[in-house]
Amino acid sequence: MADGLPLLFRTGLKGRVESIDIPLEALTEAISFARRAPKRLSDPAFLQRLTGTYSLAGTNADIELQGNTLVLSITGRPSLRLEAVDGTEFRLEKVKEVSLRFVLDKKEEVVKEIRVIQSGAVVVAKPVD
Repeated sequence: MADGLPLLFRTGLKGRVESIDIPLEALTEAISFARRAPKRLSDPAFLQRLTGTYSLAGTNADIELQGNTLVLSITGRPSLRLEAVDGTEFRLEKVKEVSLRFVLDKKEEVVKEIRVIQSGAVVVAKPVD
């Protein structure tokens, strides 16, 4: 450690830094600092704006608020909780390689569309009127 403290950056599937491990003392395990999502992504007042029914690949997908967590429900499939990531992006709790990015209007009051991203492919879901 003559040149300084070694740092280990851990990235997620998209190359985003998810945590940093720092060995502060030679005889103990490194301390891990995990990235947290912005506070507004757990604020029920903000999350309520994202709820609704969306048309996704010919079927309806419902985004509902349960406490301070968004839940995706599609008929005939189990409901999936969404984990906050960053900006207006969430990922499926049990299928982390799938993310949903909510595209809002300029005032950030109305969802214009949801971009469902998996393995580089993007499917757009539009609000049902």
